[in-house]
Amino acid sequence: MVATWFVDSINGHPLWVLFVRGWCTDPATIDVKLEYPDGALQDPNVLCRELRSDVVAAHNLDFPWPGFIAEFHLARPPAAILAWGNRVPVGDPERYCTL
Repeated sequence: MVATWFVDSINGHPLWVLFVRGWCTDPATIDVKLEYPDGALQDPNVLCRELRSDVVAAHNLDFPWPGFIAEFHLARPPAAILAWGNRVPVGDPERYCTL
């Protein structure tokens, strides 16, 4: 099965934490990483599933937790989120602080 996914939001500025919220129809895998301008990748520091009855109904899913929240602690300004092999640029990356 090819997963359908969507990134609902990327936020957290001016903090040193970047939050990504979204959903995916794959019940087993959340494939989300942070990409830095130099191409380095970072796995989420915290990753959890979220109830999303709207997604369950729209995609006729048999599991209630298609939503996800990924939290990244920033070492430097972010460039993009890589979600299921697709690149989603982070808007206004200079607005984030870093650890």
